[in-house]
Amino acid sequence: MARLDRAADRRLVEAAARSELTRVKGFAGRTDAAQVLGRRLVRRLDEQLRTGGPITDPVGWLLARGLPQRQQCGDARCDDRMLLDSGQDCPRCEDRQADRRAQRHAVAATVDAAMPGASADERRAAADRQLRERVTAQGWAREHKWEQVRARQAAAKAHRAEAAAAQPADDVPAVPMAPVAPVAIPAPSPAAVVAPAAEPECAGIEDD
Repeated sequence: MARLDRAADRRLVEAAARSELTRVKGFAGRTDAAQVLGRRLVRRLDEQLRTGGPITDPVGWLLARGLPQRQQCGDARCDDRMLLDSGQDCPRCEDRQADRRAQRHAVAATVDAAMPGASADERRAAADRQLRERVTAQGWAREHKWEQVRARQAAAKAHRAEAAAAQPADDVPAVPMAPVAPVAIPAPSPAAVVAPAAEPECAGIEDD
């Protein structure tokens, strides 16, 4: 039974690796795809050993954390804040990180102005709390916006389906037939006129 379980686990890992390799090929190309996926596994393994400790379930770790692409932004090429096609830092992730830093500085300045007599730890705790609240509110607003977009898309799709179903078959425009070129029928050839053969003359025949 254990041998069957190991075979099933191996098939799962192989299928997941092939799927991710195919995905990476679409960005990095066939030649570099294996190296890109290998660097991802090394990067994830280093992160796991540095922050999470030893791996107790290798199959589960590979399927859930080691192999899958981790998009940190809306760019389909993004994987751990790197671009799969170039290996460079993802510019959208850099912009988001810069926005977070600016937002943190703004919140900290607001807290410092509102709590001049508080200690550094108290101001830091208040800034973290306000930052979490602000990020949560922004997340809810973004999700609400996307829900509205999805609702409009679903309504438009349903409207098109209803319009197509309500259109009678007679309203479907007929496909015009291509004009047929007239066929010229050749006139029958006149029959050859055969001249009657001349009758032989009865010359030199005399009556008795």
